Amino acid sequence: ARLLRLQTLKEYLEDEELWKGINEYGKRWEAEGRYSVFKRMFGEHVFSRKMENIRREVILKVSLMNLFTSLILPVGRQVSKALCNKRLWIDKRELVAV
Repeated sequence: ARLLRLQTLKEYLEDEELWKGINEYGKRWEAEGRYSVFKRMFGEHVFSRKMENIRREVILKVSLMNLFTSLILPVGRQVSKALCNKRLWIDKRELVAV
C-alpha cells in the first residue's frame, strides 16, 4: 500500500493536470451538485408506495430534470438514465438507491 501511495504521489507531482484527467479527479463534486439540484427541485421523498409506481415517479422526475437541464446545459450534463435502472428501496419515505 505504501508503494502504491508513493507511485501515485510521484505521478501527481510529475504532471498534476494529466493525473487529474487519468484519475477523473473532481468528478464527484459534479455528481453531488446534480443530486443537490434534483433534491431542491423535487424534494427528498417519493409519494408513491408501490415499487412500480416509485420507479415511474423517479423516471418522471429524472426526465423533467433532463428537460429543464437541456434548456440551459449541453447534453453531457444531464442526469444519467442509469439512475432509473437501479433497484430502489424506501427507507422512512426517503428514496435510497441500492
